Amino acid sequence: MASVFVDQAAPDIQKYFKEHMAGWQRETLQKILTVEAFVFNRREEKHRTELAKEKKQEKQQEACLLVAALAQSLQLRGRGRGFPPSKGTKQGKR
Repeated sequence: MASVFVDQAAPDIQKYFKEHMAGWQRETLQKILTVEAFVFNRREEKHRTELAKEKKQEKQQEACLLVAALAQSLQLRGRGRGFPPSKGTKQGKR
């Protein structure tokens, strides 16, 4: 009964049994259900972690774009408006 249950389980659950539970065929159905629930919940945690990681990367990219836009804006504002000339340019020339 247990082997039929595991054989029809999702691929990640089957893989877990083969890699981490040698002799799982001798385990009780209760133990197998506990392990399957563990693997299933871990799958959900991995999914949430991946989503959080993607969201963090998006925020970092947005921050980089904002910094670049701000730097460009400040650089354009400073030309010819009383700010000291940037290095390498002569005063009065653009």
